[in-house]
This record gives sequence, C-alpha cells and structure tokens, in this order.
Amino acid sequence: MGRKPRIPEAEWERQKPTIERVYMEEQQSLRYLGEGMTAIRGFIASEHEYRRSFEKWGFKKNGIEQASSLTLDDPSQQDRKRTAQALPSRPMQRSFILRFHLHHNSPEFLWHDDIERELWRIKSATDTIINGSFASGKDVWRADHASFIAPSINMDSFQQWQHLESQSSAIVALTGMGVDAEVRGSLEELFRNIESLKGFTNRKAFIPQLIYMWGVCMNLFKVRLPLPRPKIAGSHSMISINPITPALIQRLEVRLTANFKKTDPACEILAALLTVFRHTPQKFKSALECGYFMTIRGFETIAGSGHPMVLRMWSHYSRAWGPKSFLDIDRIGEALQHINSYVDYSGVETEPQSILSFLNLTEMQVAKESVKLGNLSQYCAMLPYSPHPTRLEDFALELRKRAMGSLQTVKYRDNALILDAFVFATELLALRLFVRLCPEFSLEILDEAIELLQKGGTECVIWASRFSKDRLLLLKDRGSPEDFHVEKVRMNHIRRKLPTLRSQITKLPRAVSTARTREFRGQRREERYILRAYLQSMLDSLLPSTHDEDR
Repeated sequence: MGRKPRIPEAEWERQKPTIERVYMEEQQSLRYLGEGMTAIRGFIASEHEYRRSFEKWGFKKNGIEQASSLTLDDPSQQDRKRTAQALPSRPMQRSFILRFHLHHNSPEFLWHDDIERELWRIKSATDTIINGSFASGKDVWRADHASFIAPSINMDSFQQWQHLESQSSAIVALTGMGVDAEVRGSLEELFRNIESLKGFTNRKAFIPQLIYMWGVCMNLFKVRLPLPRPKIAGSHSMISINPITPALIQRLEVRLTANFKKTDPACEILAALLTVFRHTPQKFKSALECGYFMTIRGFETIAGSGHPMVLRMWSHYSRAWGPKSFLDIDRIGEALQHINSYVDYSGVETEPQSILSFLNLTEMQVAKESVKLGNLSQYCAMLPYSPHPTRLEDFALELRKRAMGSLQTVKYRDNALILDAFVFATELLALRLFVRLCPEFSLEILDEAIELLQKGGTECVIWASRFSKDRLLLLKDRGSPEDFHVEKVRMNHIRRKLPTLRSQITKLPRAVSTARTREFRGQRREERYILRAYLQSMLDSLLPSTHDEDR
C-alpha cells in the first residue's frame, strides 16, 4: 500500500493553474517554479512531488529539463545542471545545507491576481540580475569564501549601501524616543543619501543594491511613528500605512529609469513593488518579504548556503520576520563549524571580513539558542568568557572586542558593517543576556559604548543616544540618584548632536520652571503634528487618490 501524499490532491488542484502557467506556458524551470511557489503562495513541495503531479496532469516539455534540483542534495547533479545553465565553475561550499523554512500564510490570505503577477515579475527580474552578474566570462562578479568580488567597478556602491542599511537601523532606534524633529531630520538625510548614490550608470552595480535594498526597506518598516491612516478601498477600517519604504523605492526608481529603460530588470523590481503598494498597501510588507526571500534564494544558488553574505541575509530576514521563519536546528551546528573554520582566534583581527565572519557566527549562535530554548530570555549567561569561544556570551564578547578595536581606529571609525556588528553585540550583551543576571555589567558595557559612539558620525551618535536612554532606564531602578542625573545630562548633550530641522524647535532655557516645561512639551507636541503631516504628504505623493477619496 502506497504512502499517503503529504500535500492533499485538492491543494494540488487549487495550485494547478499557476503551476501550468509558469511551468508550461512561460516555460520556466522547475527550480524557478518551486522557489516562486514557496515564496509567493506559501506552497512548499519537493521535486519528486512536482514531477509526480506533472505526470498525472500530462505536463511534458521537449528537450532536457534545465532546472536544478529543488533539494540541493546531490553535488554531482548540481554541477551538471549548473553547467547547463552556463554558470561558471567554482568551488561550492557544501559542508552543509542550511534549510530555511517558512510558516504557511493563513488560508484567508490571498494575493490578488494582478499583485501575484507583479511578484512573479520580481522573481524573474531578480534571477536575471543574479545569474547575469555571475555568469561565465571575464568581467563578471565572483564569490570567494568571504564575500562577493566586483569585476571592474570599485566598491563604493557596496560601502554606500552598507551605510544606508546602518543609517536605516539607526533611524529605527531613534523613533519612539520623543525626538520627532531629529527623526524628520534623519529621514531627510537618508533621502539625500539616496539621491547621492553612485553606480546607477553601471549594471554591474546592481548586486549591492539587491543585497542591501531589502534590508533597508525591512528596517524602515520597524519605525514607531504617527503613521497616516487613510481609508483603503475594499476595507471597512482605517489602516496605518508606512509611506517611508515606498517613498525610498520611488526615489530609487526615478534614479534608475533616468539611466536605463523601464524594461531593465532592476527597474522592473522597483516598478513592481510600487504597483503592489498602490494596489494593496496593506499587503506591501508581505510583498517585500517575498522579494527578499526570492533574492536570498538566488544568491544561495550561486554562492552556496554557507556563504557569509548569504548567511548574513538569512539572519537579517529571520530578525525582520521573527516567528514567520525558523532555521533547522540540526543544521545550525554544522553552519557554526563551517563559519568557525574561517575565524582566526590567535589574535584580535579588526578587518571587516573577519568581523563579518564573527558576526555571522554570533547570529547563528543566537538562532541556535533561541530555537533550543524557545525564547532567548531563558538563556543563562556566565562570566568570565574563555579565549576560545564556546558559548553565546563568549562569541558576543569577542565580537564586541573586535568591533570596538576597529571603531577606535581612524580607518574604520565610520565603517557601517563594523558599527552594525558592535551595536548588535552591545544590545545582545547589555539588554538581553546580562540585564537580569548582572545589571552592573550591562551598565558598564553601555557606558563604554556611549563614550565610543558619541565621537563618531551621525549613525554613531544616534546609537549613543539610544544606549544612553537604555542606561537611564536601568539606572532608574538600580542606580543612585547622582548617577541617574549624570546620565540624563549626558543624554541631553548627545541629543544636541542629532540631525534636526532647527527652525522647528527652540532650546529649553537653563532655568526650568513649570511654565517653561509646559511650553517645552507643547513644542514637542507641535513637532509630532509636523512629523505626522510630513508622513501624510509623503503618502499623498505615492497615492494621489487617497486625498480625493477622503473628500
């Protein structure tokens, strides 16, 4: 008696029109079909299950199937099929296979047909960019054991996009702190940096954009701001809409279409995302998730599941989506061993690639412990740490030491990658691992971070302000009144360095009375109204019909 199929036949029949359109009418590969069905429709099936259904439905193609296996389990089969795809031969990292899973969307969650078409359009354009950039030839991208190497362009575009990702994370940290003028000033600075991006005249510079664009967009969705609540067609309630990410995408699209045709793959990705937002803004974030997922899968096919850049994207994806995604715990140990082989413990290295490897290692340890315990708050950290890291806190402390050493040098003081690693390690140690076990140690870590970061650029100052507020909250319950007052003075001093629109706010006089405090709070409320109007105007420029419908 045969085994009962894992996926019910009724579900296969429901997915059949889409499978037939993509696989038979559009003549796409099985890998393309499987990855798209997983990301867009939440339909996860093996290669064998697809072929069994093809045989049942009578789906046959002429010639040899050029799709690579969905399972990625047979290296020899992968090599043969990759040759058929005209991809360059290179050593693949096959010490393990990192399996990344998605929870199914709820049954009532369905894409509109027009929106689903746009998502498949993103999938096709993404594959075109990645496969074309890493194709055979002399002047192409290549993947080494640590990073992606550009062919003939300089690395300015990589560094600029790293800076944008760091800046977007800092803006998220700034929101919710009651400094609305500073938030608006930081957003304006972010958009100015978008306008100054280089590499929009060279298609080879699209790879950094694909790597970092999704991360920047997902970061900006975490902001805690007074978002507009327009009336959406087909919805009975008013929904908060975040216009910052689509406004950023719109600016990128304008820059790209000025140099390339609208049919260029990079332009198609941005145009498709804007179409999704204008059609169904409440599902725009889910569309970003699909695009990010498909992009990482594309790079995974090229560089292998254990490549540091791929692991970095998976880690950011899992942090952005939390319970919607999870890692296979049986494979995380192998991933740690793989990354560990590239880390030198003989001395403190301060090069960005060394810190990137250690950052990946620490993030994988966080994922491992979170899956094992169900919640990282159940983890019991210990001091001191050993020179050869074995526990999560050991990796975090070593990462912090290496990143701090780099930030203290002039060469890497404003390096976005190193700043991200330092901030991640500081938050992990001070606010998650030791905040209950040893609050004095948390206060010490935060104090060192503040002293270092307040001397840096805008992103460093933003994080210094955020850590100063975190330290203030810890001192409120555990510190002396004198320490609390000193930290509050330092926090106000740091906030004066934040980018702000000075014409909108006045400083509070030294002599503080009840009336002046009331006046200051009124100014803060006014700044909140201005920020809300700023976001509303941003939304109106993206959805012109919204204001008309309100009338």
